[in-house]
Amino acid sequence: MDQMIIEEIAFVSKYFDILPEKHLYKVLCDFVPHGRRFCKWIKPNKVKFNKELIQLVSNKFEVSKDDAYSYCVLFFRTESGINSLIDICKQYGKSEKEIEGLMENE
Repeated sequence: MDQMIIEEIAFVSKYFDILPEKHLYKVLCDFVPHGRRFCKWIKPNKVKFNKELIQLVSNKFEVSKDDAYSYCVLFFRTESGINSLIDICKQYGKSEKEIEGLMENE
């Protein structure tokens, strides 16, 4: 996406409730460039976690695997979160060597 267009639309978004629909449509059409152009699609950087780690978190908190993935993302943001994941693994009887293998991101 073009960063300048995004910033301009964000500025105009303040007036969505104030401007009548026809005027808003004309303003937005003026902001979008005419003609052909290529804007590279920005792909999300999705971190992959060990499936067994996600399963352990899912079992611990009794949530779905998608929610467990989100929990892992949050846990890995801080040092205390990582320590919490290590404690969860220890609760399920994992050894230090197994925990090291689980904590490696794919």
